[in-house]
Amino acid sequence: MLLGVGLILIAEETGRILVLKELKSKPIIQKQAGMLSFPLETVKKGEGKYDAVKRLLLEEVGVDISIISLGPIFFGGTMEIFTQIAYTIQAYALCKQEFVVTPNDTDIEFYGWMNPKDLLKCQFIRAEVPPIINLFLSKKRFGYN
Repeated sequence: MLLGVGLILIAEETGRILVLKELKSKPIIQKQAGMLSFPLETVKKGEGKYDAVKRLLLEEVGVDISIISLGPIFFGGTMEIFTQIAYTIQAYALCKQEFVVTPNDTDIEFYGWMNPKDLLKCQFIRAEVPPIINLFLSKKRFGYN
């Protein structure tokens, strides 16, 4: 069973979230090249969720957690995405403003910043995106209605 963490990084200035584009397919988790997503990473054995988010920021966003001015990292629920294959822990954090992302991971590229509701309207998104975004929006913590 895989455990992953998905980070919804919100730019406080605009309320938009960081969106990445997948460059490689992984059929076992229904990921196809070209799909849009927010940063998602598998939690390594023995790694805690906070450490997984720190690594995710370094690999998929290209920044050390100490460099960008993040507020606290909030963790939501854990949800089963693919029966008996993967669970994803929802995490979200604020940064002051949007910035250009330079991933250290060759499986993804920077797509841009989007309103989370607009990301849900996209046709080609990863399976993890709708349930995690909907849970995030239901929390109403960051002023989305």
